Amino acid sequence: MKKLLLVIVFILSHSYLPLARAQSAIPHYIKTPTGKIEYYTMGHGKPLILIAGYFANVKSWDMTLLKKLAKENEVIVLDNRNVGGSFNSSKNYDTADLSEDVNYLIQSLHFSKINLLGISMGGMIAQQFAINYPNKVDHLILVNTFIAGVQPTLPPKEVQDDLYHPPNGKLKQYFLALRVLFPPEARYKMFFVFMRDRFNPSLKEAPLSSTVIKQQQNLVLNWIKNKNALQKIKQLKIPVLILSGGADAIIPYQNSDVLKKAIPHATMIRWQRGGHAMTFQYPKEMAKVINEWIKPV
Repeated sequence: MKKLLLVIVFILSHSYLPLARAQSAIPHYIKTPTGKIEYYTMGHGKPLILIAGYFANVKSWDMTLLKKLAKENEVIVLDNRNVGGSFNSSKNYDTADLSEDVNYLIQSLHFSKINLLGISMGGMIAQQFAINYPNKVDHLILVNTFIAGVQPTLPPKEVQDDLYHPPNGKLKQYFLALRVLFPPEARYKMFFVFMRDRFNPSLKEAPLSSTVIKQQQNLVLNWIKNKNALQKIKQLKIPVLILSGGADAIIPYQNSDVLKKAIPHATMIRWQRGGHAMTFQYPKEMAKVINEWIKPV
């Protein structure tokens, strides 16, 4: 009976809450040589581009976080290749390819310099962009990610199995998300927050295909082997902020320690009970840290 009630709550919340709170954000598109990129903007100020992670789209961002950031920045969120409204004809790609997508976006919006934030897989793409275009990045913000060319500290085997073989069906995927994205003591609260507070433009959401999931998995695996990127990351001169969740089950916090060691001048802040999606646990606190760190002196 308890499980049935949870299912009913989920169906009602998932079906109606996001619609009631749907943002009026309008999608924009730019063309690339092999496709198009969908993005959304809000706020005014210096451009701050946010790159989402593995198995994620623009709806993976907490709306409170975005609103707080948009008070002091022009915030741009985009969908990665073949996610949401972004399309690309390429069959295989790596971080360099997706960093080029970000560059096309910057060029199309006529930005000379940006602040760049990437979470998880998005943090890998952000690092690659900083390597390729260091003169275009004012500040680099890396959230719950790991460096190239080093075997990362891996999540427990059961978490790996969940990530590489996600279940079918929205309900099962939602409970999976709660289990892997948040520490146990936060899951009850996050059950509602993770639905209610996400950025939710009123567009139909197509599930990621198995092909896209496989492409993203290959991107991460190739990043782990990228020794060339490792050496270039160590040479970065731009300001780097590392935000780390001490209870991250997907990319354990030890990976942030390795990243900090490779970039000694970086600043690192850790939320000890932060999970992989700690942007939903601490949106106000994280926005405050980011806004203060990138604020012009």
